[in-house]
Amino acid sequence: MPRMAYAPTSYRVPTLAEQAKILRVTGKHADGYRDHMLFSVALGSALRTHEIAALNVGDVIHAGKPRSRVQLEHYKGRGKTKKARRGQYVFFGRPLRRKIVKFIGWKKRRGESVAPDAPLFVTSRPPLERLSRRTIRHTSQKWQRLAGIDRPYNFHAFRHAALTNLYHLKNDIRAVQRIARHADIDMSMVYTQITDEQLERAVDGLPC
Repeated sequence: MPRMAYAPTSYRVPTLAEQAKILRVTGKHADGYRDHMLFSVALGSALRTHEIAALNVGDVIHAGKPRSRVQLEHYKGRGKTKKARRGQYVFFGRPLRRKIVKFIGWKKRRGESVAPDAPLFVTSRPPLERLSRRTIRHTSQKWQRLAGIDRPYNFHAFRHAALTNLYHLKNDIRAVQRIARHADIDMSMVYTQITDEQLERAVDGLPC
């Protein structure tokens, strides 16, 4: 039987302006810095919600230096195939690595553990426990409303935004496939869609 072609669907993703709003509003509140980093990691690495929640301090920093290549212990499809059991890794770029160093310093000042096996993201009140996916989703909705986004996105949409940004920045679908960790490149084609912002710029040039 011939392999069926993957039919990509359109994703509703935060615009660049909305992404900037989220980072700005979380970045200017002292009590929002942890959540600023949640959005930063999603936009800077295209990690899924459960992958972000599962990160430990030692996954992102070693001997005081941030890792550019992060090995994942928990990821979609883990253990289902021989290839999946070998593990997955993602890349953290320079801007995200700089933020990671500052975030670790912030955690130290708050008295949070920065031991290698300590959760990277923890609850804001004692007992300090690993942040759950549910809390991340709830927190995401709260900050989007504070940023003035009328129709808040689910947190996973920021992964889609990261991959859409990557494609429009590099115009390289293979790079998107690798960063998304898609087995089939057809699955990555959805991120080549034209954004509303691009359409608005396009029609600005139409004579009338």
